[in-house]
Amino acid sequence: MCVLLVGCSSAVAQSTSQVSYASAQADWSQFPDYEQCLVGVQIFYPARFNASVPIAGEFWSGDCAPEGACHVWYDATPDPGTWERIPNDGSESPSMYDMIVFGPTSTNPYGHIASVDHVEGGDVYVMDDNYNGDERRAWQPHTVSRGALGWYHLRSLPKDGGGGGSGGGGYCPNNGLYCGGDYIQGDPNTLYRCSGHQLYVEQQCDNGCQWNPAGVDDACKTAPPPPVSQWCPNDGLYCGGDYIQGDPATLYQCSGHVLYVYESCANACVVQPNGYDDYCE
Repeated sequence: MCVLLVGCSSAVAQSTSQVSYASAQADWSQFPDYEQCLVGVQIFYPARFNASVPIAGEFWSGDCAPEGACHVWYDATPDPGTWERIPNDGSESPSMYDMIVFGPTSTNPYGHIASVDHVEGGDVYVMDDNYNGDERRAWQPHTVSRGALGWYHLRSLPKDGGGGGSGGGGYCPNNGLYCGGDYIQGDPNTLYRCSGHQLYVEQQCDNGCQWNPAGVDDACKTAPPPPVSQWCPNDGLYCGGDYIQGDPATLYQCSGHVLYVYESCANACVVQPNGYDDYCE
């Protein structure tokens, strides 16, 4: 039996002329492709946050069709201990990674469901599957051309009020080091420190910021090692590091200024004075 049920149909397609796109501010690497909208979030939230999303009922609920994404708002509501239910009544704005639900329409009785990337100028930008009826993941976060019923906020995440942006600052979860986008808003190439639920810039990461598992501080990535040069000086045998780049325990042969591995030394590679070949011990 399939446990991830179809949640919206190709009828959910909207006119792209009514939709705006923006660069992503959250990490969507675990958001699936080639799925219906409800299946997309049913895969994403357990993978990213270990938080489950309910299965839609196989019955009509008012104007909401069987297995429609709108059931997640009407009757197939998530665990209230994990998710906070927030109606779209103007009292607050969505936050990054909130699960947002759109109601059925006359042309789409299944509704639609997505995950919030950010809020900008009052517009909510989301990531989703099948918005254009092709079952593809959106190529960039986009607006939805109708109002939402409401959204669900993961209680384990901070509320940013939809502020967006890459400057950091504001509320953050547990103390520790976080890359921008990993439970916090911010530049993905910046490492931030969370202390007392306040966020500070720790370090700009020249080589990118490394996300680590829960409970382990994120960190700036180290610079990759320089490539081994294939150029070498005079013909002869050289240990790695003796006028050439390479493994110090490997003996290389230089021929016509091109470097080849000659022998992997079982013990050590011995460097000799100029004019004498190095050798394996």
